[in-house]
Formats: sequence, structure tokens, C-alpha cells
Amino acid sequence: MMDRRDFLRTAGMAAASGTLAAAGLAADDKIRVALYGTNHAHTSGKLRAMLASPHLEVAGYCEPDAELREELKQDRQFQRVRMLSEEELLGDSSIQLVVVECFVW
Repeated sequence: MMDRRDFLRTAGMAAASGTLAAAGLAADDKIRVALYGTNHAHTSGKLRAMLASPHLEVAGYCEPDAELREELKQDRQFQRVRMLSEEELLGDSSIQLVVVECFVW
């Protein structure tokens, strides 16, 4: 008998492998990801999760707001990744996924 936790783990792995295969990636390939915007309460946690994931390679982040960019220079979490300009982020064809984090109005 499979319990709920085993079912969810198995279903998640199956879905992920299907998604990777559809994207032309092997199970051990890393998805290159970037973060656009940082003005959301969950952004730091999402960045932490992306950095910890063995399936992701974090290319960097782009923050369009100059004030927030200055604040992030002091944030240890964001010091771990490269700050990208919008042109760098959008012009980098190796980035396969962009996570958008913006202010919730």
C-alpha cells in the first residue's frame, strides 16, 4: 500500500522527468534559471530554494528598480549570485527559465 507521501513523491518525479524529456533535457541536466524582479515577500526564499536545487543553475537576477538594487548589494543571499541588466538577462540564450517576482498591488 502506497501512502500519500510516497504517492506525491512518485507523481512529482514522474511529472518532472516528463517535463525534462519534453524540454530535451536528461534527468541530470541542470536548468539554467534567472530571477527577474525581487520586490515580493517570497523572493529570498525562492532564490534560496533555487540555489539549493541540484536541478538548477542560477545565472543571476535582474532588478529594474535602482533603490532595490542598492539594497540587494547588502543582502547576503543576493551577493551569492550575479546581478544582471535586463539586456543581459533577455539576451542570454542559455537561460531556460525566468522566475518573475514583482510587487503585489
